[in-house]
Amino acid sequence: MTQRKIYKNLDYKVKFKNYIKNFSKYSFYIDLKDLNYKSHYLIIGSQNKKHLNKILNKNKKKFFLDISKKKINLAFFLNFLYWNSFFKILINENFTTAYYDIIIRNLECRSVITFYDNNINFYKLKNNLRNVKFISIQNGARHMFNDIFGLDELKYHKNLKADYIFVFNDDIKKLYEKYIDAKVIVIGSFKNNIIRKLNINKKNKKLAYISQYRESIAQNKQLLYWKKKKISSSEFYKNDYILIKTISQFCQNNKIKFYVICATNDLSEKNYFKTLVDKKKIYFIEKKKNDLKVYNSIHAFDLLVCSWSTLGYESLSRDIKTCFFRQKIKNLPDRSFGWPNKNLSKSTFFYTENVNKFKINKMLNQINGMSHKEWINKTENYKNKVMYFDYQNKILRKFLKNV
Repeated sequence: MTQRKIYKNLDYKVKFKNYIKNFSKYSFYIDLKDLNYKSHYLIIGSQNKKHLNKILNKNKKKFFLDISKKKINLAFFLNFLYWNSFFKILINENFTTAYYDIIIRNLECRSVITFYDNNINFYKLKNNLRNVKFISIQNGARHMFNDIFGLDELKYHKNLKADYIFVFNDDIKKLYEKYIDAKVIVIGSFKNNIIRKLNINKKNKKLAYISQYRESIAQNKQLLYWKKKKISSSEFYKNDYILIKTISQFCQNNKIKFYVICATNDLSEKNYFKTLVDKKKIYFIEKKKNDLKVYNSIHAFDLLVCSWSTLGYESLSRDIKTCFFRQKIKNLPDRSFGWPNKNLSKSTFFYTENVNKFKINKMLNQINGMSHKEWINKTENYKNKVMYFDYQNKILRKFLKNV
């Protein structure tokens, strides 16, 4: 039996259980205004709503579907004309895909856009709605673990399609092209492209660590599973324990202020870092409500440090000195710098997988003493390989103008 058939058989066996499990996560309501609304655009997800509005045609109506709240509007099911399509997709795929389909048909959309580029259900819609354009825009660094490229379904599903997928770099482009029938275009990070690069002319004697803290993992000692392999929370965050202490000592020795750029607004995140170093020797940049402010904030630092972070890649694209001390977790093959690029060196002057005090101090001292001009020259060949930069999203604007 082929792997695809095995996957399909397993899929049917677990499908009913998954339906029950998924339905328990939803809440239901009725809003008849949505049923009567017609819209040229459907945007799945409310991410970047304000910024996307500025690019899309102002004369065409838009409908933003907030999927983060797990709410289902039953009004969309009152149009019996679309029940046949709904149940067909429900049986062959899943409820989420069928729900998106019935919304698109009710709204009579011509274009569907999402920043949830790693939502595999999005790529199942085009088969049943061939006259509608489907566009996804990459919104974060992609991996195998807990992400789209680790899904068995991605490998064995026959008909995953979109019209356009806009991505960070050429290597992610090749990976999407391998599994999804779409025109894939490199634009870099949508949000990062909105803010211009700022000139860095003077030393600020500040260093920041980009946090990847998640309360559910760090505080609850949660075990993570991938391909039946266990990963403990302590292993997942093991870089933090040595990095934060070594960086803090480096900053004290060089009279540099040490900051953490927070990933959440949880008090537990600050407390977590305060257990690693003296709380009097660490400052915090809290997560902004305006998600673009962080791009101005990072220009205030001489040096940024991270284990793995989309913001780290974005910082590198903005010519900011950025060190990467990537996690080397034996059960996760996707934690190398620039993944899925297999040709990049495992260690450079600003990146290593061998995290120890000697290596950390050597790298920080070398980069801290480097001029900004020298930094730009030495990283020129790396930047576009991980994060292209297209100020004002000129490439994306050109394509969205006519959809």
